[in-house]
Amino acid sequence: MSLLLVPTGSHFFWHSQEGERSQSGTLSWSEKEVKELFLNYGQNCVGYLLRHGGTVVSRTVSCLNAKLRAKLSGCLQFQPEENSLTLKLVETGQRLVPAAKHLLFCDTAFFKSLPPEACRYAVPKNLWKKGVRRYGSHGLFHHWVWTKAQAGNPEKIKRVVSVRLGDRSSVAAIYQGRCLEVSCGFTAVEGIPSRHACGDLDPTIIFQLQAAGMTFRDINHLFTAESGFAALAGRDCSFGELVTEPSLKQVSSVIRYNILRYIGACLALLNGLDCLVFTTAWPQAGSFIEEIVAGLEFLGRERIYRLAPEEPLDGGKKAVWFPLNRWQVMAAFLPQR
Repeated sequence: MSLLLVPTGSHFFWHSQEGERSQSGTLSWSEKEVKELFLNYGQNCVGYLLRHGGTVVSRTVSCLNAKLRAKLSGCLQFQPEENSLTLKLVETGQRLVPAAKHLLFCDTAFFKSLPPEACRYAVPKNLWKKGVRRYGSHGLFHHWVWTKAQAGNPEKIKRVVSVRLGDRSSVAAIYQGRCLEVSCGFTAVEGIPSRHACGDLDPTIIFQLQAAGMTFRDINHLFTAESGFAALAGRDCSFGELVTEPSLKQVSSVIRYNILRYIGACLALLNGLDCLVFTTAWPQAGSFIEEIVAGLEFLGRERIYRLAPEEPLDGGKKAVWFPLNRWQVMAAFLPQR
């Protein structure tokens, strides 16, 4: 039986798998419940998601040994709430089920290949040395996309643009397995506006708000918990609502615009495109994807095909291919949690 643990703020999502049987849920920290979780489901293998590896963790998947566990404290300055929960789970899991195999999955490690011009901010060198740089996010997703897109025709598919659509969307440019650009920066807040976070923002706005009397804690909460879709719509809404509700069409247009401009930047860096891949847990996003593809007509699109034919992926997931005259688009609809 295997157990996967994913931190989400002060809570964590868990998923257990044994053959065809699976269970999942969400927990806040409780010594009793966490102990029962490890003892009931973590006897064979336990996987932990590290949201942000900083400069400390450079491998996408690592076996957790004492040396690596000791290094994890160096990641606490990056996304401290979630990373500290991951470290706490690692220490507890290795103590309760020491015979199990413990694996660490790092969501930023895929972007270690970012070239210097892509990962550096134009700030003083001493800040760079302290780790102030672009790290990216959703690396496990984008790495999976590369392997799936390339598997069909490894000789032909070398330039891939991966678009992750959801409550937190991101775009990555991948050339022969190496990431050249990603929309997320120091954290996933930078880039495309998400469900609650603002996305790209002029930093002087922060100081203007501080001068007006807001504390930095309040400003942080404003831009990470009260912005994004929620701010544009005037209410909390998911990506699924965004792409289906007519009343949210203007909000949807803002998000689509941001996604399209990042795709355009990736196309320029890759000097073209072999495959454009969309991954989302929302099958109803098909029209939203078509509208994005329609904005790329300059690449030689003949016409957009409807969502067909369907091709099976692992575990019964479906991939929808839009055949184009020069390049191909794949939309993979993944099951929600």
